[in-house]
Amino acid sequence: MGAFLDKPKMEKHNAQGQGNGLRYGLSSMQGWRVEMEDAHTAVIGLPSGLESWSFFAVYDGHAGSQVAKYCCEHLLDHITNNQDFKGSSGAPSVENRVNGSLAVSRALGDFDYKCVHGKGPTEQLVSPEPEVHDIERSEEDDQFIILACDGIWDVMGNEELCDFVRSRLEVTDDLEKVCNEVVDTCLYKGSRDNMSVILICFPNAPKVSPEAVKKEAELDKYLECRVEEIIKKQGEGVPDLVHVMRTLASENIPSLPPGGELASKRNVIEAVYNRLNPYKNDDTVSSILAPSAFSSPPL
Repeated sequence: MGAFLDKPKMEKHNAQGQGNGLRYGLSSMQGWRVEMEDAHTAVIGLPSGLESWSFFAVYDGHAGSQVAKYCCEHLLDHITNNQDFKGSSGAPSVENRVNGSLAVSRALGDFDYKCVHGKGPTEQLVSPEPEVHDIERSEEDDQFIILACDGIWDVMGNEELCDFVRSRLEVTDDLEKVCNEVVDTCLYKGSRDNMSVILICFPNAPKVSPEAVKKEAELDKYLECRVEEIIKKQGEGVPDLVHVMRTLASENIPSLPPGGELASKRNVIEAVYNRLNPYKNDDTVSSILAPSAFSSPPL
């Protein structure tokens, strides 16, 4: 699973594109892990007569990045040349994890789960054959698809993330920015894993709403004022950012983004705090979000 760094690597890799009636954006961040083990693929318009098809994938590496990178380079070609993939699983799971550890029942690699003598590759605890679902599209109902790794899903549920993304699409049409907000929010919610997310928007995706943009600006202004008030109330010296965040977390703040809540506004709060704090240091993120402190309530 990998060890932790002293402070998270928050630099992001971004990309976006459009075609075939789709728009997509993606963001990936190493976070607390000592290595970036995730990889991804985003291709609009496939070769060999499949120009109207698109392919998106997030590969969540385990115990290294080699398999994820290999899949990124070769899986699409393998699929287009062999289109009869089928899979079934008899794998036991404990709290949605195989043997209480691995979060997936399909994987390339993870040979510790494939060492039962006398059983074939697809009969092991973890199978290399994919589970394939063919879902009919609904132009009226479908808005977007989110592909993400464990670093996202460990701290946000399906509905939470959909609600958050929907709220972000109402304030910006920049899909890279939306994806960046997702990974930042998951980091601030306590994710200790690599984080990768691809957002694919259909024509019926939410559009920017002037009313939502106005409410977002009002929320940011409110948070700025509250941070200033909390710092001034301290009197001498400046309270640390942990105190500021915990104070805000104890309040009933209106109009916070659904799913993201206060964590999704951490960058706004920190920017104001740093502007008003002459004693700031570069280890603020590290001291607040260190893995050893993850048992505390999320900030």
